[in-house]
Amino acid sequence: MHIDEAERRVRLLLRSSRWKRKSLQEASGILLWLSAFIRGAGPHLRSSWDATAGRRWCRRSPDALRSLLWWERALRRLRGRKGGAKWITDAPPIVSVSD
Repeated sequence: MHIDEAERRVRLLLRSSRWKRKSLQEASGILLWLSAFIRGAGPHLRSSWDATAGRRWCRRSPDALRSLLWWERALRRLRGRKGGAKWITDAPPIVSVSD
């Protein structure tokens, strides 16, 4: 379900010339969750979060656009196509406990 929703949101963002901050934040939140399962995904979130700083509407920066294109390809591969499994990390889960 998260992969379907992430793909839908990334496609919508890629089709528009301007992004609503809330839409970009919501898409980035889903991608952040998925980044725990996709090897090398972390660096491709920064530019999306940077674009949301303080404005209601965000312009498509070249960095954010490149990151969304990377996510589009990663999600397509993750969807179950042959070779998609190599994108999923096989690292054991990390459990953090605090007071």
